[in-house]
Amino acid sequence: MEQQQQHQQLSWIKHPELNITQNKKTKSIQDIPREILYLIFVWLTGADIENIGKCSRTLQLLIQDDYMWNAMTKVRFPRLYEETLNEMRDGRENKPLCWRDIYMVKDENRLSAAEHMVITHIKLPYWRIVHSNESLYGATAKLHSVCWFDVRGLIEGVPPGKYRVQWRMRLSLSARWNEAFEFTASIIPRNQSLTPDLDDMGGEKVVSYITPPKFYAREDVVTNTWILVTIPGEIEIKDGYADIRVSHEKKTNFWKAGIELDWVRLVPASETTSDGLLIDYESRHTFYWRTSHGMRTSSSSHDLTTEDTVYNNNGMWSSSWCGDSDNDGSVDDFWNDS
Repeated sequence: MEQQQQHQQLSWIKHPELNITQNKKTKSIQDIPREILYLIFVWLTGADIENIGKCSRTLQLLIQDDYMWNAMTKVRFPRLYEETLNEMRDGRENKPLCWRDIYMVKDENRLSAAEHMVITHIKLPYWRIVHSNESLYGATAKLHSVCWFDVRGLIEGVPPGKYRVQWRMRLSLSARWNEAFEFTASIIPRNQSLTPDLDDMGGEKVVSYITPPKFYAREDVVTNTWILVTIPGEIEIKDGYADIRVSHEKKTNFWKAGIELDWVRLVPASETTSDGLLIDYESRHTFYWRTSHGMRTSSSSHDLTTEDTVYNNNGMWSSSWCGDSDNDGSVDDFWNDS
């Protein structure tokens, strides 16, 4: 046994190239050729890339290369990439392009209703674009009155995972006469996502939800404050990036009013607290509804799982009644007293 070990040691001395342990070099991500890193980075989100840049100075310099962001935009957001190139060819884009900024605008899986979505009859006296610092995008789409209610958009480059659709909106008292609205979400094949018309894309509808008949008469919904409405139903993306068409619509001969839309986004399904329709109130301040029996106050998160029942979801703020109230939570007295 000892003779065999000595023989191996002598062979390593005579032939150093056989000593794998001594010649092996530790490789790090910084040693990988830049071209290979680009092929890896195109399948990561912008947030992932920025976190990678915090690991070392070399990687920080790498992610500052605008060519890399150009390649990432082309792979993940082909529609946006083509639109940007067309603007450059037509001379509509005069300022220097920063592909990193262009990419990061789309990285959050969110669309501005005023800037990124298609709204039928987006002009007065039907709709109005309201410039406001209450919006992350600086503008919202406010409905005055319209029969053909149709708001739709395309969320590009959604990574694999399970998601739910969430809208940020504000409802005023004039919304109480509205019909039930439909919320939809469809997975669009990537070879169809470059179609100019969103209606011609087709795709597989994976979410279709119609609000309860008296949804827009609920006093915990018509608050004239910003609320987050999370729609029931999951969207599962399994392989690669996918494009999701979202819509909020009701096309009838009846007039609709009292709706203001800020944005729509996809949120990870794991971050939601219930499978039903969720209403979250952004304001930390208590708001009130006047009824014939007193004042009702609420600033909580609710799961509207049925038409007539509101369940507290143990949110940051609780729901309570000030004064007397109806046992069944009816809102009829509220509207009659208004």
